[in-house]
Amino acid sequence: MSHYSKMVASSISFSLLFGSLASVTAYITRIVLARKLTAEDFGLFFAVYTFVMFLLFFRDLGLVQALVKYIAEFKTLQKFNLVKTAIYSTVVFQLISSAILALILTAISPWLTENYFKNPLAKPILFLLIIYIFTSVFFLVIKSTFQGLKKMLLFSSMEFVKNLLVIGLILIFFKLGFTTLSPAIAFALVCLIISLIYLPIMLKHFNVLNVQVIDFKIVSKKLLLFGIPIFATALAGKFIGNLDTLMLTHFRSLEEVGVYNVVLPTALMFTIIGRSISSIFLPLSTEFWISNNQKRLTESVIIILKHIFIVVGPLIIITIIFSKFFLETFFGQNYVSGTTALIILLIGVIFYIPASVNSTILSGIGLPKTVAKITFIAAIANIILNIIFIPRFGITAAAATTAISYFLMYVQSSFELNKIIKVKISFNYLLKVVLALLLFYLMALTIVNELNLNQWLEMLISFTTALFSYAIFLNITNLYNLDDFKNDLKYLRK
Repeated sequence: MSHYSKMVASSISFSLLFGSLASVTAYITRIVLARKLTAEDFGLFFAVYTFVMFLLFFRDLGLVQALVKYIAEFKTLQKFNLVKTAIYSTVVFQLISSAILALILTAISPWLTENYFKNPLAKPILFLLIIYIFTSVFFLVIKSTFQGLKKMLLFSSMEFVKNLLVIGLILIFFKLGFTTLSPAIAFALVCLIISLIYLPIMLKHFNVLNVQVIDFKIVSKKLLLFGIPIFATALAGKFIGNLDTLMLTHFRSLEEVGVYNVVLPTALMFTIIGRSISSIFLPLSTEFWISNNQKRLTESVIIILKHIFIVVGPLIIITIIFSKFFLETFFGQNYVSGTTALIILLIGVIFYIPASVNSTILSGIGLPKTVAKITFIAAIANIILNIIFIPRFGITAAAATTAISYFLMYVQSSFELNKIIKVKISFNYLLKVVLALLLFYLMALTIVNELNLNQWLEMLISFTTALFSYAIFLNITNLYNLDDFKNDLKYLRK
């Protein structure tokens, strides 16, 4: 295996490993909070948190994603002064926009507390998260710098270390008696601590003190021109991901907001696969495109996209079958009412994962406006459906509209990507995949219905047995077999 191939393979491994650990620790944080807080207080914190995280996209202007692209590009071209300029420009713009956002939130906090959140504890939570707005700038810039430099171990580890520290801080502040304010205090401090840990490491890999800032206006313009369409895309994406919570806060109870903020992260746990692949393909697709190596990019993308459904499908299906058991075991009886919503979201996630990979590749080859268009169409559909159905049907409607939006993103992004680099996956192939997954579902469900054992044991037996049948079907239909695996591995090594 060549040095370059080893780099790609190790990068994906690091990203998957630490991404999975980060998702697990974030999930554990929600379990801890659900167990220590009432459903109403749990819903209150995540109502305020979601509101602030949504507004953060007005601050970012897409500059963080643009920074990754241009660090990779400037480094490839050996223009290290421009790398520093890109970092400096991003920090300046992020701090200015953070200050503006903080002033707006401070001014409207009394109104939000009384009329939107309808709980006096919302105000101190909001002020603590304003601190997070500023400290997160340095965390994101350092993390994006590692990604642009392809220091994937460091890049991948930051989110995991952050989430692990959040759990520790939450437990400490609960011990000190801060109760509902504990998660807000933890988030206010965590990015500052992580930035102080990782900044010296970043300076070892790229010491910004050794180069000069040059062409500030030119580089800033490049970042903004690339970033603003990304910003539009991210904003639309946030509508899809967070509008549910924002509208539930307005139309429904905080308890229902709490339940939804358990089921949505549970479903989104599986998106770590898409995020891990995307984190590699953003700088990689940029390099392939700049070096005019379109053939390798196309072949690599086809291999990745064809494998996503085959790998992710069984994991999501077994989670669907045991969805009620997971919610009751980890969060308690109060959250079992979200079972139907969780199942709907899991179906949507099957399409969201390849859609996110498609969108990342389109951005990497210089088409962020196309991604913005795709996401805006899905977001508009999400908004309209939410307004119509959430007031009446609550979290079930929220889950269904989000799943529909994810499906729309998959269809549109596949169409656009195929126009540019001819990534074509046949209908016959997709039909076989659907039949294979249906076989897996029926086999697993039949076994569960016949057994009367501990549910963890039932899940293990049903999953392994159904997986064996699934593998046989893949081989018989020539959908995927050992020779395919060897050929794909051989190609990726090349």
